[in-house]
Amino acid sequence: MYRIGTLVLNDKRGVYKIESEGPPPVRGNFGDYYKLRAVFSSSNEIIYTPVDMVTSMRPLISSGEAANYLELFAQLEPRGFRPGKAMDLAAHYRDMLASHKVEDCLLLRKH
Repeated sequence: MYRIGTLVLNDKRGVYKIESEGPPPVRGNFGDYYKLRAVFSSSNEIIYTPVDMVTSMRPLISSGEAANYLELFAQLEPRGFRPGKAMDLAAHYRDMLASHKVEDCLLLRKH
């Protein structure tokens, strides 16, 4: 669960600010949703995402965390992965991106 005001990175759409949490303004949808407003949009875009479906989002990192990750980048060693098929390799890379872990994204730069 995220707090109101948190900036998050939506993996398909960009950076959003969580404005509220509650039922969506659309009939037929049940449960709580986050109301997200695009931060870098001239159209003032708003989207709604279910609170229990936040796997496609992660909070933004601070400048201090970014500096730490840049230091870590020099020390990271790519993990060996020997796929049986090319499709396995593609799935491996998709899984790394889907993990939403900064370390995994940095490792992709080292492959």
